[in-house]
Amino acid sequence: MKLLCPTLLFLLLATTFQPGCSSDESPAQKSDTATTTDTIPPQPGLTRFTPDANYTAPTEIISQYGPSGIIRDVVFDQNGILWMAAWDGVVSFDGKQFTNHTLKNGLSHHRAYSVFADSKGNVWFGTMGAGAYKYDGSQFTNVSSNNGMISNIVFDIFEDAAGNMWFATPKGVSRYDGKTFTNLDPKNGLNQELYAISQDTYGTMWFGGEAGLFQYNPSGKDTVVTEIFTEQGTSYANVRDICRSNGTMYFGAARGFYVSKPLSHVPLKITAVNDKFTGYVSEDNSGNLLLTSDGIFRYTVMATSASDAEYDRYTTIVEDKSSLGIFGAREAKDGTIWYGAMDGLHSVREGKDVSYRKP
Repeated sequence: MKLLCPTLLFLLLATTFQPGCSSDESPAQKSDTATTTDTIPPQPGLTRFTPDANYTAPTEIISQYGPSGIIRDVVFDQNGILWMAAWDGVVSFDGKQFTNHTLKNGLSHHRAYSVFADSKGNVWFGTMGAGAYKYDGSQFTNVSSNNGMISNIVFDIFEDAAGNMWFATPKGVSRYDGKTFTNLDPKNGLNQELYAISQDTYGTMWFGGEAGLFQYNPSGKDTVVTEIFTEQGTSYANVRDICRSNGTMYFGAARGFYVSKPLSHVPLKITAVNDKFTGYVSEDNSGNLLLTSDGIFRYTVMATSASDAEYDRYTTIVEDKSSLGIFGAREAKDGTIWYGAMDGLHSVREGKDVSYRKP
């Protein structure tokens, strides 16, 4: 039985599990320094960290069932393997079995919050207290505050056009060129937690977070980050995700879903599609967008007629009838949509939703 309407309940769930906003996150944020208390020996080259008090300790390395706890995001690698950023740690699914790599490879016992597949075939994972892990297909390597990263809590990961990796954290943004880190923090104009990173077609970096929406020119000498305001002069509060598709920038935030076409020498204009909380934005197989809120929605990028308004392109794929608290979603090559939720991994195709959690 549903006690609250889907939108309101999802907002409550999203607030409860937002970085830095609840007691669920605070233990990990207090564990920002490396120690040697993990019980499983890490593979060579990996640092041990203070275990995350809210990490869900799985019992099996290999299982026919998916994680039983929260899955924040999912992504496919170049071989079609599905990777999950889970409260159980780093988990993969090859279509037959689930592998918990936190146990198998001796990763630090931390929740994985973000996952990103780069252009070189690597898969990156952001954790709640152990920095980021890179998996190259054979082994994991770790980057963290020990290497110069601004924080060991990583909410989002992005690769820019030059191949640099960017990490959004509670303390600011870190750029990694493969050897050294360059950090942007409140001294540069970035305030509070940063949740999202992207880059437009002109090379400008976009950052979103608790305090608003920001732009930054990585090729210039000026290290000041500029905040972008609404037409009313207010901040875009709680920007959760940013995605570029066909040169257009899309933003998911607490107050709605937004579209912007950053044209050269033309004043920036950001249009609100609706006021629905939007947590994750990703491209589907056709170049349209998958959005998660109190369900999964598809936003058609190109209008089918000149009269189509932005909100006419917004259609429902899955309604959150069971109050799942839906997070990141991706479409497989066969059209199946896979997504993480409060209760683990799901897939949906032709209206049929499948859960991979142990009964």
